[in-house]
Amino acid sequence: MMDTDVIPGAGDLHVLAVDDNMMTLTFTRSLLEYFGFKNIDVAMNGQDALDKIHESEGMHKVYDIIFIDWNMPGMSGYDLLRFCREDRFLDNTAVIMITAESQKRNMLEAAKAGATSYIIKPVSKDDMHLKICQTLSRRMRLKSVRADSTIYI
Repeated sequence: MMDTDVIPGAGDLHVLAVDDNMMTLTFTRSLLEYFGFKNIDVAMNGQDALDKIHESEGMHKVYDIIFIDWNMPGMSGYDLLRFCREDRFLDNTAVIMITAESQKRNMLEAAKAGATSYIIKPVSKDDMHLKICQTLSRRMRLKSVRADSTIYI
């Protein structure tokens, strides 16, 4: 592993990867570990992901990033994304769609539903690294803006 591939602070973040394809899920987890993530949960479908989200909420442990595949049996990744955006506990959670859906219309739908970023399969190490870094940078800017806009009475 090259030092430049480790994402600063990644080891402190809690992430969830959701995909119904075990090979893809294993690859995603391996990439996340390569980037320095240590707190990685995985789910094979939308319902499993919801269970893990509810469990983490019960322990007051919020996911920092959720990676979601679009096409899954049962609950689609798009429906899971919409659920995540309706859950106030996940307001500060980044949601990155990782999917083979490469049509512009899908990307726009995901953005409208609240996706933080969108990665098209097949996923490359460099693309995933870039999207995660952009997402974390955006998240830090938002935290900074919120801290600066505190109103004191």
